[in-house]
This record gives sequence, C-alpha cells and structure tokens, in this order.
Amino acid sequence: PLSFLAERLANSLPAVQHATDSDIYFIGCTVERICRADRVERESTQHSEQRLESVRNSLRRSEYREAILDAQTIRLDDFDSAQKHNLLLAIFVASARLLHQQQIAIAGYQLCLSIGASLSRDRFSDHAATALSMAYRSLFELFEDSSQFKKLIQTADQFLKEFGNTRDLAGIDALFVRTRRADAMAQEGELVQAISEFDRIIAACDKTQQGGRLNYARAQHGKGGALLSRKKAKPAHLCHQSIVSLFQNSSDELERRLFVQAQINCAICLKEQHKSNDANLALDKVSQDHLNSTDTRMRQYAYDTLC
Repeated sequence: PLSFLAERLANSLPAVQHATDSDIYFIGCTVERICRADRVERESTQHSEQRLESVRNSLRRSEYREAILDAQTIRLDDFDSAQKHNLLLAIFVASARLLHQQQIAIAGYQLCLSIGASLSRDRFSDHAATALSMAYRSLFELFEDSSQFKKLIQTADQFLKEFGNTRDLAGIDALFVRTRRADAMAQEGELVQAISEFDRIIAACDKTQQGGRLNYARAQHGKGGALLSRKKAKPAHLCHQSIVSLFQNSSDELERRLFVQAQINCAICLKEQHKSNDANLALDKVSQDHLNSTDTRMRQYAYDTLC
C-alpha cells in the first residue's frame, strides 16, 4: 500500500528542519506526493465501491433494467479485478431476469462480455467464467431468435478472438461457437463460405467424446441445410444420414433427439430428390420408432418435430 511505503520512507530518513538546506534530493517532497497518491487511491476505491453498491441495490429491489443502465455508465478502468468480478456477476443476474425485455437484456450480456475482456484470463474465477460463458450462449440465442445474424457473427468473432479456436470457457467450446457462426453465415446467404467452415469443424471433431459428437452432429446438420438451400439434396442427405449412423444406438436423450431430427431431414432430402415413396417410408419409420416409444419425452419430441 502507498501509505505503508510513505511511512517506511519517512521513518528511514533523518529529521529535516529546513528542506532547502538539508533535503537536497527533495525526499520529503517525494513522501508528500506518495501520501497524496494514497489519498487519491482511497477516494477512488471508495467511489468505485459506491458505484458497485448502487448496482447491487438495484438488484435487491429487482430493478434489473436500472442495474444495467447504471452499470453502463461505470468506467471499468476505475475498478480493480475483484470489483470487476462482482460487477460481472451482478450484471449477468440482472440480464438473465429480463425475460421480456430483449434489447436491454442484450445490452446487459454485452456489458458482461466487455467486463470479461477487461479481466486477465489467469484471474478468472469459476463463477465469473460460468457467467461469461452463459452470457455468450444467451447472446447467441437472442440474436438467432431475432434474426440478427450479423451481430451473432460479431459475437462469435469476439469469443474466438478472446479465447482462440481451440480453448473452452466453462462448458462452451470454440467448435460450438464456430458452428453457431457458420449457421449465421448460411442465414446471411454466405452458403459457400459456411459449407467450407462446416467442413473444417467436422474434420476437427473428436467423436470419441460426447462434446465432439454433438459438435459433429450440429455441423453436419448445418452443412446439410446449407447444401439443401443450394438445391443439392443428395449431398445434404448424406450429411443427415451421417448423424443417423452416429446416434442410431445411442441411449442419451440429447443424442436421440438429434437422431430423430436427422431422420426427418433425411426424408425431406429424399422428397427434394423426387423420391416421395422413400421419403414417406422414412417418415413412417420415425413414427414407428418413436411415436410408439415408452419414453414419453422422446415420443412428444418426435410428434412435435413431425408436426
């Protein structure tokens, strides 16, 4: 602390009666300047704590919109690492509670990303990493639901810039982010570029791990959709069929859902190839396999997807 430094420095010097006569190196002035810096630092810390407490008070009153608007006026440079962590967690909570105020929720999640970018990677707490990961996921969902695909791409680019093409962040990995980005590119009409990116993602997936299998399936699904948009139903069918082959013996619920969706997409691709009989047979198999299933949730999912 500066106060400690000033005290030690002052105590180590002989008493000075006349600074102009004896203190030829102006050490006394240096001590005084350190003391002034200490006062400024204390005042700045007190101000930062007041701003943070103001945000917390808004949360306590369930004034989530006000908490985000208040936090947007804070200069992050005035906050130390611990204060930034606390602010990140507070703004994430506020954003997650704004279910019906999409724009202000987006602003809150984007603020979480800004706070995260100002933190040193090696000082991330587990709670902060989880909040930041969920902020990214929430932004992807919100931008996709509102068809703001360019903003989704920008957010994915920000993640990849911060964490690279291979690193994970509390359950969200780079291949997942790249898949969401490629999906958005396809929605923006950049089909050729999207297909190329899907191919790179597919090649990088480790199918021996569930995360790798899920990324592989999502990328194959996205590539199939992009190919179908380019009127290439046959290669699109191969993409979806690869998902069917991967998950046909799986008992995991999420993998089984991707399996059902892939079966239906195979039927759609067959229909686009003017193979209506094969398409109907494929849909009949989905009905037989899943609508009569004893698994209530899977039966409902298959029914909703078919409808």
